[in-house]
Amino acid sequence: MIFYSFSQYLKYRIKAKTRHGVHSPFVYAFIEQVIKNKGPLASIAPIDDIGLTTRQQKMIARICEYVQCKEVLSVVDTGQLNTCSGLLIPGNKPDEWEEMYNSAGNINEQAVIIVTDIHKSEQHSIAWRKLYSRTSVRLSIDLFDVGVLLYRKEFKEKQHFILK
Repeated sequence: MIFYSFSQYLKYRIKAKTRHGVHSPFVYAFIEQVIKNKGPLASIAPIDDIGLTTRQQKMIARICEYVQCKEVLSVVDTGQLNTCSGLLIPGNKPDEWEEMYNSAGNINEQAVIIVTDIHKSEQHSIAWRKLYSRTSVRLSIDLFDVGVLLYRKEFKEKQHFILK
């Protein structure tokens, strides 16, 4: 498992783009305001302790601030995701990601789904590919530790970015 994760990290570092390698204004701004931003974090509803690293917690908080999430729902919550809400899928059980995703119900176009540990093992990588390959996902972002799924209709074409 450690060798797999390390080999995935090397592939990630080779494929990942910086802000100068993307042509999407949304993704360029995402890099500037989420990845490169070292400023203070806005406060969002606390995330249940599900074994997230400090780095993942900070990244999730910045993602939620950028896409203007008011709350992050845990995977045990079911029902429709409200406007600008987020769903966090922890990386500990990739074989259950599909079920967790489906538990969100009818996902609206302003929702964001954040998945952690997307390259921890081969099973994690396969489950991540299945999620971002869904036709309803308009934009997916791979940050190695965290994956982000967006559904906004403003994204005319389905896009997948691997970012440093």
